[in-house]
Amino acid sequence: MKEDINLQEVLQNIIKLSEAAEIETTQEAIEELIQQLG
Repeated sequence: MKEDINLQEVLQNIIKLSEAAEIETTQEAIEELIQQLG
């Protein structure tokens, strides 16, 4: 498995998604991010 995914970058993307979508919980933000990555 490649490890070229920067954890800090992923967390920043989660924060951006949370703000953009007004997502109230981190879990929802993570689920949204997974859907976009999937």
